[in-house]
Amino acid sequence: MAKKVKETMMVKEIKKEYLMAHLDYVESLIEEWTVELSMPPLLAPRKGIWGWQSTYRSSIDQDADINHILRKHLRSRALWSHHTIWERKMDRIWELIQQVRKLAKLTMKDSVNMSFRYHKDYLNTALWKGFEKACGKEPILLYSPADDNVGVKYGAYRIEESATDVVTRAAVEKSHTRLIDTIAVYREAMALVAEFNETEKVEEQIRALAGKLVKSKDILYPCKFCRHLWT
Repeated sequence: MAKKVKETMMVKEIKKEYLMAHLDYVESLIEEWTVELSMPPLLAPRKGIWGWQSTYRSSIDQDADINHILRKHLRSRALWSHHTIWERKMDRIWELIQQVRKLAKLTMKDSVNMSFRYHKDYLNTALWKGFEKACGKEPILLYSPADDNVGVKYGAYRIEESATDVVTRAAVEKSHTRLIDTIAVYREAMALVAEFNETEKVEEQIRALAGKLVKSKDILYPCKFCRHLWT
C-alpha cells in the first residue's frame, strides 16, 4: 500500500514538473507573440524586400496549435477584442499600401522624363521616403552619382541608370524629390499614417493586457497540451 502511495506521489511530482515547464513555455510564448505584433516596415526596405507584400500576420497567429495555447491560457475578452481590432487594422493598412503604390505609379508615369532609364528603386525609395514625410519626418536627400558614374543613387539604392552629367542627374534628383513630396500629401498616405498610429496604440494595449495577465499568473488554465497534467 505504501509503495502504491509512493508511486502515486511520484507521478504527481512528475506531472507538476511537466506542468511548470509548460507554463514557463506559455509565458515565453506570450512574450514572443506580443513582440511579433509589431508591424514590419510598411514601405521601407527589410531583408531585400520593399515593404509589405501581403496583409501582415504574426507567425504565431498563423500556427493553429500555438494559437490554441494562447487563447486557452489568455482568457481575457478585452485582450482578444483588441486583437480582433488589430487584425482588421492589418487588413486596412494593406489595402491603403496598395492604393498608395498604385497612385505613386500613376504619378511617376505622368511626371517623369521618359528619356531617362529609371530603376525600380526610383519608385520604391520615393514610396519609402514619401510615407516617412507623411509621418512628419523630413527626408534627408542623399543623392549621388552611381558607382560607375552612370546614373543616380539615393543613399545605397540606384534609382536611375543613364544620367551621365550634372544637368541630367539634377533633373532626376528634382523629379524624385517631387515624387516624394507628392506621395506625402496623398489622401491615402495620410489615412495610412493615421491607421499606422492607431494600430501602434492597439498593439501597446494588447501588450499591457497580456503583461498584466502574466504578472498576476492569470494564465493557469488547461489547454489540450496540458489538460492531463492538472489531475
